[in-house]
Amino acid sequence: MITEADLIPYIPRAWIAEATDDSGSGAGEPDASILEQISRAAKRRAASPFGGQIPRQHAQEAKEAAICYACETLLNRRGYSDRQNPYAQQARDWDRRLRALAGGEEASGGGGAGVVAEPVRASSGRGLVV
Repeated sequence: MITEADLIPYIPRAWIAEATDDSGSGAGEPDASILEQISRAAKRRAASPFGGQIPRQHAQEAKEAAICYACETLLNRRGYSDRQNPYAQQARDWDRRLRALAGGEEASGGGGAGVVAEPVRASSGRGLVV
């Protein structure tokens, strides 16, 4: 399961809370059930190239990919389109990398797509750059 702690190095906690606030309550706390749904979907996407079962030797790459997919989804939920979402291209890179691993075209541990080079820098909608 991808946790809030896995995501905080890449996305500010307040943004995670905003992205998971489907009720519009503004509670300021991430909704655990929505985070769980995002986590499950990200893990399914990471497992898909392997037929749904991630081989042990590719577990680390799949986890990194799943974190990237979750970050992409959270920013999509905050209204960042593909061009504005810094995780969109990285997610596509992970899709290609996982397919290559699954097809035996690439070996684990060899310079993967990576989650991020640095934490996201984007406008919070209030003029702040994080």
